[in-house]
Amino acid sequence: MEAHMKAIWSVFKSYKTEAFFLFYVENDALKSCKISKHETRTSGEIDVEQIIAHADILKGRHVMAIHNHPNNLPTPSFPDLFQKDYVHSLLALCNIHMTDY
Repeated sequence: MEAHMKAIWSVFKSYKTEAFFLFYVENDALKSCKISKHETRTSGEIDVEQIIAHADILKGRHVMAIHNHPNNLPTPSFPDLFQKDYVHSLLALCNIHMTDY
């Protein structure tokens, strides 16, 4: 688990804007796909086309949807909570299981 946390951190540490990723395990390696666009320091838009583009790879898998808070305010905002439900619904339509957010 510690190795996975380091891998997740390595994806986000260079981002100065809010970004959303799906993480999944394949052949014991942690993989990711970016699912956001139009990011700013405080928000990002879910890119439905990216979810659809990765649906075949992710179908039947358990994924974690993770995003960063580059403004250093860790409390989830209303848009964060809305996007969590939105991503969960989109993934469910594609038979992808969101284990964590």
